[in-house]
Amino acid sequence: MPKSASSSTVASGTKRKHVTLSIKDKVNLIKKLESGTAVAKLCEEYGLGRYVKSRGQEIAKDDAFEVLHCDDKAPTVCQLTDAEICSMVLMNSNTSVSDSEESEEEIQAEDKMPIDSLVEVLNTAIKGLEQRNFISESDIMAIHKRSY
Repeated sequence: MPKSASSSTVASGTKRKHVTLSIKDKVNLIKKLESGTAVAKLCEEYGLGRYVKSRGQEIAKDDAFEVLHCDDKAPTVCQLTDAEICSMVLMNSNTSVSDSEESEEEIQAEDKMPIDSLVEVLNTAIKGLEQRNFISESDIMAIHKRSY
């Protein structure tokens, strides 16, 4: 089996051999593993070490904290509530696959409305809003958010 080995010094000061397997060797190794060959036998046959450090051991608590909180101090323009995020996700999941496959040009071409229609829609919206008594800006924003 063609494999190349190089050595490097680990933290304990001992040398560890690094083995590079060809794609053919990797495929054969996987087939043998799936057929039930013992891991110890495969490690010996391919010159692999039996101990693999788990990902959890490699990541220190400080690293995890840094990853989770890396953007806490980043400036934000707009923050969404959990309910707003959920509604946006649910609205996106309700769209069909064919909608998501359309190009932006097709969507933009379909979305263009004649100016006369836009003016009529806006006039109707203004008349409807004038009939309501809004108490505060938050009430107006609530109406605005529900329209999406």
